[in-house]
Amino acid sequence: AETCSIRVASRRPVFAARPEECAVAAAALGTGRWAAIHAQPTMWPGRNWPARHFSALASILKEEGWRVALVGRDGGEPLPCDVDLRRRTPSAAGLAGALSACGLFVGVDGFPMHLATALSVPAVAVFGAIDPAMRLPGEGPSVGVSVPAHALWCLGCHHRLPPPRVWSGCLRGAPYCMEALD
Repeated sequence: AETCSIRVASRRPVFAARPEECAVAAAALGTGRWAAIHAQPTMWPGRNWPARHFSALASILKEEGWRVALVGRDGGEPLPCDVDLRRRTPSAAGLAGALSACGLFVGVDGFPMHLATALSVPAVAVFGAIDPAMRLPGEGPSVGVSVPAHALWCLGCHHRLPPPRVWSGCLRGAPYCMEALD
């Protein structure tokens, strides 16, 4: 935007879920303090946090009094949860309704994370090889977690590739960036 001399007041996207989608989500979730987890594997290994880490996180959240809802597309490994909404929110509007009913979002860098951020749902986004500052708006209730740059020479590898970034492999052969986040 700045290159085109367009002044941008805020980088944070804004989105509002429709009331009917919020009502459907509320009926599916019921009462309680809800955390949405998006553990869906992506096509890029550097964005996939191991399922065992998500499983441990879900267990900790449940011990802390959170109810856990899984969101995203169908698939992925089974995780401890109170409700699996992956098959029940096939549209962006349905996902927005479910996320709006949650007090916390935890997930990988993907559409559900960006939607949670736009809905102002407090979000913890797990980034592997990507610098969170490149993907999060820098304002609002979201934080990105990644391996410190000094600990992993390949951090930011995705941003070193020329556009369009269609290659989904890992420069090191294995996503050490995601394995190191435990």
